[in-house]
Amino acid sequence: MTINELIKSAIKDKTLRTKLLNDPIRTCKDLDITVAAGTFGNLDLPLFTDSSVMQGGYRP
Repeated sequence: MTINELIKSAIKDKTLRTKLLNDPIRTCKDLDITVAAGTFGNLDLPLFTDSSVMQGGYRP
C-alpha cells in the first residue's frame, strides 16, 4: 500500500481515518508504508482533537 492509497482508503473508512489523523506515523508503520521523518511536520499540535473540526467546521 502506498501513502496515496492509504489516504484514499481513509476517506471511505472512518476508523482508519481517525487512526491516521491521531497517529499517522504508527498507522504507516502498521501498514508497512515507508515515510520520511519530516513528512508530517510538527506532530505535537492537537489539530484533530476538536470534534467540531471533524464535523465539518465551527458551529456556534
